[in-house]
Amino acid sequence: MNFAENWPGALRSGHAKRRSQGFVDTSGKILDRVMISERPAEVVDRAVPGHWEGDLILGANNRSAVGTLVERSTRFVLLLHLGKDHSAAAVEDAMRRAIATRPGELVRSVTWDQGKEMSNHRSFTVATGAPIYFCDPHSPPLTRIKRKHERTPSPIVSKDPNNFSL
Repeated sequence: MNFAENWPGALRSGHAKRRSQGFVDTSGKILDRVMISERPAEVVDRAVPGHWEGDLILGANNRSAVGTLVERSTRFVLLLHLGKDHSAAAVEDAMRRAIATRPGELVRSVTWDQGKEMSNHRSFTVATGAPIYFCDPHSPPLTRIKRKHERTPSPIVSKDPNNFSL
């Protein structure tokens, strides 16, 4: 086949590629999510400590990352140093290490947004016994707590992963 003869067919038409009507796009989706609406009532009213909210903060050009876990009733903050690797495996490992520093009765659940870094949520739940609840798309409840912490002086995070100062 000669390119000169077929070049008009090789060019994009500018139209979206047609997909069959039964097509469901699952790329980038987190499977087996438990939504925030299924959390127990004790999480919502913050009466019982041990329920955490988490998020991932990316640095400039996504070259560094820090995870945050905020306890809902006491507002205690755990920082997860991730460095350059903010893959699902790295986030899960950092969360496991951080959660292991807390007594078991202070780790009841984690609420996270819909980020792909939580695609290993099932293995985290099996290992720690703390279920992960996912926020509804486009309306994460974490913004209120995050905004409160943004008003307070930010922690200084050095490049040394073992040196966190507040």
